[in-house]
Amino acid sequence: MIQIPVSWNEKKLSEISHKISDGIHTTPIYKDDSDISFINGNNIKNNRIELFNNTKKVGLSEYNKYRRPLGEKTILMSINGTIGNTAFYRNEKVILGKSVAFINLKDTVDKTFISYYLNTRIIKKYWENELTGSTIKNLSIKSIKNANIYLPPLPEQRAIADILSTWDQAIEKMEKLIEAKEKRFEGLLFNTIWGNDWEKIKLGAL
Repeated sequence: MIQIPVSWNEKKLSEISHKISDGIHTTPIYKDDSDISFINGNNIKNNRIELFNNTKKVGLSEYNKYRRPLGEKTILMSINGTIGNTAFYRNEKVILGKSVAFINLKDTVDKTFISYYLNTRIIKKYWENELTGSTIKNLSIKSIKNANIYLPPLPEQRAIADILSTWDQAIEKMEKLIEAKEKRFEGLLFNTIWGNDWEKIKLGAL
């Protein structure tokens, strides 16, 4: 039994959402020369939609036919194969495949706070217990709707989200700094130890 502060409330995810559903369960007609992407769970990473060279495109007619009601308060989530990755919807021109769920939140909750909450160990464990399928795991819309969310008052949600966002930005900057330093170290090491021999090898190959 989880002990929560008195000011917090326990809600089902469905209670704080206008709509929770998934993408289309059919194959659309593809159109290569289009800027509208057909995305699946593998496109949901690092809180954003990531497009790849092999991401399929669809035309405007398919977009109008299959588009979902996505908006400013939408969180996308992978629900097939890779489970639980989330992304904010940022007005991208996309239609969703069946391995992407969309959660349209109410204005009574902070989108960033809910996104962080959906990535906690508590929720990840709940997803794991709700999975179906043997080879490829699936998470049902029903299970998503029934997920328990522990909510502080809205101002506190926003404060927590701001703190976590600041930490994330600091971590991202640190990771980039470490990566840059590693590259500089490798370059320095290469030039110091193998520089002269490398020049000889290059000249000998001419």
